[in-house]
Amino acid sequence: MAASEISHVGTVKSVEGNTATVEIQVSSACASCKATSFCGSSESGSRVIEAQLAEGQTISVGDEVRVLMTQTMGTKAIIIGYVIPSAVVLAGLFVLIGVGMNEGIAALISLGLLTIYYVVLYLLRDKLKKEFNFKIERQNV
Repeated sequence: MAASEISHVGTVKSVEGNTATVEIQVSSACASCKATSFCGSSESGSRVIEAQLAEGQTISVGDEVRVLMTQTMGTKAIIIGYVIPSAVVLAGLFVLIGVGMNEGIAALISLGLLTIYYVVLYLLRDKLKKEFNFKIERQNV
């Protein structure tokens, strides 16, 4: 594993063609903190992702695998998922309030802009799937 890769261990749930559906367990960095039960900010649970098999790679349902993604892909996902939506809402809110619109209406319109952003993301999902591809390798046992 290269230093610029992020990996998670998971279990193969299904294999279809050259795509495997893998369930991974994720936990936030604070999941091991002793104050987690009081804080309530820890996020852990399972996620299901699709990963591409390499040419000639054979994986079976139930296999334990390592799911890999590049660190730049993770950064890009953070920007698309958090930074841009926040900027859309804040920019919409400040511009609308700046032109003298009622704060409540400006907030609703800003949320509408956010909805439009996510609809556009949904429409571009096939293009994004090609850009955000995960690779898997068999876990050493």
